[in-house]
Amino acid sequence: MNQVAWQRALKVFLGGSETLSALLVIVVFMAGLGGGSLLAAAFAPRLRSPLGALARVEVALAVTTLVIGSALAFDLHASIFAIQRAAMAFGLPLRLLYGLGAAVVIGLPCLLMGTTVALASEGLQRQMARDDARDVARLVAANTAGAIAGAAATVLYLMPYHGQRVALLVASLANLAAGLGVAVVARTIGSSARRNDDGPAAQHWTGPLTTFEWTGAIVGALAMGYEMALLRQATLAHGPLPETFGLVMTAYLFCWSAGVWMSTHLRDAVLTVLVVTAALVASIPAAVGATPGIWIARGALVAALAPCVGFGLIYGWVAARASRQWGRDMGRFTALNTLGSCAGILLFTLAGYEMSPFAGGLVLACGLMLAAMLWGAHQTRNRVRWRVSSAGVALCLAASVVAGLRMPVSETPDGRVFYGRDGVIEIRGRNIIWDGLWHSALSDGADHVGGHNWLHAVAPLVAHDGRVHDVLVIGLGAGITAATLAGVDQVEAVDVYEINRTLTQVLDAYPEGTLHVGTNPRVRILWRDGRTGLALNQKTYDLITQQPLYLKQAGSSTLLSREYLQLARSRLKPRGIMAVYANSAGNEEEGLLVRQTVHSVFPYCESFEHGYLILASESPIDLSPEKIRERLKLYPAINSRWTRWNSSAARPNPSACPGSTMPIGWRGLDRPM
Repeated sequence: MNQVAWQRALKVFLGGSETLSALLVIVVFMAGLGGGSLLAAAFAPRLRSPLGALARVEVALAVTTLVIGSALAFDLHASIFAIQRAAMAFGLPLRLLYGLGAAVVIGLPCLLMGTTVALASEGLQRQMARDDARDVARLVAANTAGAIAGAAATVLYLMPYHGQRVALLVASLANLAAGLGVAVVARTIGSSARRNDDGPAAQHWTGPLTTFEWTGAIVGALAMGYEMALLRQATLAHGPLPETFGLVMTAYLFCWSAGVWMSTHLRDAVLTVLVVTAALVASIPAAVGATPGIWIARGALVAALAPCVGFGLIYGWVAARASRQWGRDMGRFTALNTLGSCAGILLFTLAGYEMSPFAGGLVLACGLMLAAMLWGAHQTRNRVRWRVSSAGVALCLAASVVAGLRMPVSETPDGRVFYGRDGVIEIRGRNIIWDGLWHSALSDGADHVGGHNWLHAVAPLVAHDGRVHDVLVIGLGAGITAATLAGVDQVEAVDVYEINRTLTQVLDAYPEGTLHVGTNPRVRILWRDGRTGLALNQKTYDLITQQPLYLKQAGSSTLLSREYLQLARSRLKPRGIMAVYANSAGNEEEGLLVRQTVHSVFPYCESFEHGYLILASESPIDLSPEKIRERLKLYPAINSRWTRWNSSAARPNPSACPGSTMPIGWRGLDRPM
C-alpha cells in the first residue's frame, strides 16, 4: 500500500518521467528493505522477545506513515524548488537529487519494514518453537499475500476513490493493527529463555557469503529485472495508465508468492527450475514477436508471468536451506537478495533491457544459467567445472550487455522502434506511438495544418493582444507546435521543455516529418520536466503552450494541478496567454474539472474544440472576428491557413470554460456556458 501511494506522490512532488518515478520508488524501497534486513540480522538473535520488537516496529511504521502522509499534504513546492535551484547551482544532476529526495522521504519506513521478516523468523524459531525451515518460506509467502492485497486495494479502490492521504491512513492503521496483534501474541507466549548470540553458531552475521546467499543475490537481480521488463511491456501494451504500475506489481507478487508457497510442498529441484526459467525468459519474447508490448497484448500474459513462479520457487527453496538461525540467516539472505534486486532494477532500466525483449531475455537467461552452475558446483563440489562453465556464461552475459547497449533502434514491417531510458517511441507508417499510446502523426510538410498540434500554436497566437516575441512549449512531441511558432517572423525564440530524450533519435531519423525542429536555430530544447523548468528558470513569456498529455495518462495531474498553473501564471508577461491541452476522451466530468481548475487560477479563459484546448490569461481575451482579423495581419504566414481552418463545417461547438465571454456565433470556438 505504501509503495503504490509513494510512487504516485513522488511523481507529483519530484517531477520527471513516469519511468523515473517508478524506478526511484522501487530502488529506494528495495534498498531500505535490504538495509533493514541486514540490521535485523545483527540484533534479532540477541533479543529476548523478537516478537515484542516486531510489534514495536509495526507501531513505529504506523507513526512514520502518518507523518509522511501529513507532510505530503502540505504545499512543499516552494521548498522543493529552492532545493532544486541550489542543486543546479552546484552542478548536482536533478536525477540524483530525485533519488536523494526519495530516500529522505521514505528511507526510514522502508528500513523499518526491512526488519520485519527477520524478526518474525526469529520469533517463529525461538518463541514459537518452530523447527521446520519450510516455515520461513511460508512466512514469506504469507507476507507477500498481504502485499498483493494491499497493492490491489490501493490501485483499484483507495487511490482512485479516496486519494493518497486516505490510502496512507489505511496503511498506517493496518500497521497499528498488526503491531497490536503481534504484541498480544508476544505477551501470551512470553520471552524466549534462549538467545542466539552465543554457542556454536555456524557463522557471524558479518561472515563470508555462502552459496545460498550468492544464489539469492543473483536470482534477486534477475527477478526484479524481469519485473521491470513486465512493467515496461505492460505499459507499451496497455498505455502508461495510473493503475499499470500497481497492477503489474500485484500480478508479479501473486505468481512469485505462489512459487514460494509451492517450494514448501515440492521436492528440491532448484537446478531444474533454474534451467526451465532461463529457457522461458529467453524464449517468450522470441516466440511472440519483437514489437514492444506485443507479448502481453496478444494474450501471452500467462506465459509471461510463468517465470515469476520459477523465481518464487527458487527463493523459497534457497531461503529455507540458508536458514539455521532464522533471524540472522533470513536477515542476511533477504539483505543480499534485495541488494541484488536493486542492481537488477538499475541494470535493466538504465541499460534499457526492459524495453528490448530480446536483449533482456538473453541477459536473464545467462544470469539464471550462472545461478544454476553456482548451485550445481555447490552440490558436486567440482570447482574446475564451475570455473569453466561460469567463464562461458560470463562471456555470453558480456556479449548480451554490449548487444543491449548497441541496439537503441529496431526495424518493424511498417516503421521503427526507438528504445531509450525515458521511454519507447514506435513509428508505424507516419503515426507516433509513445509508450503504448497514439500521440500524433509525422507531417508531410503540409498536412499538419489545421490539426490539434498546429492549433496549439496558432490559437494562443491569435488570442494574444500584441506582438509575440518569447514562447515556451511544454512537451516537444512531433515538434509541430514548436516549429509552427518558430516559423512566425515576429517570434524571436521558442523554448521547449521535454523529458523524453528518446525523441532525439526520432528527430534525427525523421527531420522532414518533425519539420526540422531539432535543427531549427530558433528552437531551444531543454531536457527537463515542465514544472521543474518553470520553477528553476525565471524567464517570462508571451505564450506558454502545453503539448498533449492524455488526462487518463499517469502523471497528467502534474501539469494540471492548481499549484503548477499558478507557477505557470507567474511566468507569463502582462497580457500573456497560456494554452492548456485537456483531452478528456469523452469523460465530461474530468474535462469539466480541468476547466474549473484552470479558471480558479486564471480569471479569463476560452475553450476550443469541445474543451480540447483551453486559453487562459490574467487579462480579458477578445476573440471577436474583428480582433482576430486585426491580429492575423501581423502574422501573414498563418492568415490564410487560419481562415481555412475556421471555415470548416466539421467544427464541434460545445460548452466553454467557466467565465467565457465568447459570442455564440463565432465558428470554431465553443459556446459560452
